[in-house]
Amino acid sequence: MLRTIVVLLLAFLLISTTTTAYEDEHLSHHATAAKSLRRRPRQFRMEIYSRPYHKGIVQHVGTSNGASTPCWNLQSKHVGSFEVNDPMVRISFYRSTDCLGAPTQVFAGSLDQRRHNNVLLRARSVSIVKLRPILLSETISTSKTTISKRN
Repeated sequence: MLRTIVVLLLAFLLISTTTTAYEDEHLSHHATAAKSLRRRPRQFRMEIYSRPYHKGIVQHVGTSNGASTPCWNLQSKHVGSFEVNDPMVRISFYRSTDCLGAPTQVFAGSLDQRRHNNVLLRARSVSIVKLRPILLSETISTSKTTISKRN
């Protein structure tokens, strides 16, 4: 009888420490993701180069105070490379000067890619859309209650 109580107590302690370690790792992952999203710049800035590897004619495009401009006309119709300061944007290049019709090329944002060195496309305008992150929540359901945890 004493052995079963000790075994059950050890099993309970093992399960609780494993769950706590998982929750700590899960919380730290969400904390780093939240920090990287908070570091988004207030002013969007983009440099577009007419030749690959950031050479040629450069055009600076940007907004102030987070304002969005739907379409910019390009100085050169050749786009060789570009660089953005906010990785969470969708960049669409168009052959027309008013950003109408189907885009020539669309670059979706990712946290690890801010520079595009060798694009080589023809475009007359560019459109920028700021992407919003999706934060997933974890839901644990029991027979009587539902517990939701959002970080």
